[in-house]
Amino acid sequence: MGIYVVWAGTYCKYDADWFREQVSEYCDEVLITDDHGEIGDAIAKRSVGIARVEPSAIFGTQMERHVGKRLDIPCGVIAAPIHVQNFPIGYKPFMGLE
Repeated sequence: MGIYVVWAGTYCKYDADWFREQVSEYCDEVLITDDHGEIGDAIAKRSVGIARVEPSAIFGTQMERHVGKRLDIPCGVIAAPIHVQNFPIGYKPFMGLE
């Protein structure tokens, strides 16, 4: 599509090795964390500074949409917010904490 990808990331730390293997050839950096603040900081750091890339767009979750609004960067939400969907977030029945 001709899009230059600065970095790709995921909140799914348990899929870190697989994710890194799948996307590393398509981007400069891979960020794997479950800290929304770290993602927001990484986006903000890329959008300021002399030798930094000014992002044209963000593709991410609802959390990145808020970062995009704050930094005036358009955001395409590519992950449905689980809390408003009508399906279980687990693949098997469980009781208590999984």
